[in-house]
Amino acid sequence: MKPVNVNKVLAFSTVLFLLFACSGKSNLPTEKIARAYAEITFNEELYRGKPDSIEAHKKAVLKKYGLKESELAKTMEKIPADKKAWNEFFKVANFVLDSLRKTAHR
Repeated sequence: MKPVNVNKVLAFSTVLFLLFACSGKSNLPTEKIARAYAEITFNEELYRGKPDSIEAHKKAVLKKYGLKESELAKTMEKIPADKKAWNEFFKVANFVLDSLRKTAHR
């Protein structure tokens, strides 16, 4: 498995923040969204180049957290506008991603 390019993950997070900084607040729990986002991101890294696997795992994660793809996308647009929610999101997402990556390297 290729090492994860941390710069790409940080750049993506920064772009999300900059693009959606003017959006309203999210109605979904930040931790739930952060965990789902992190698991989806991890699976995208793990199954890079295998779009069918990525999509299957994405659907499984959304089902696990009881989310619709549109809900996740809408909330991801809004979270950066709420500094407290954004900080919590980033903290949880990083923790989950780090945990998943460590588990995968065992």
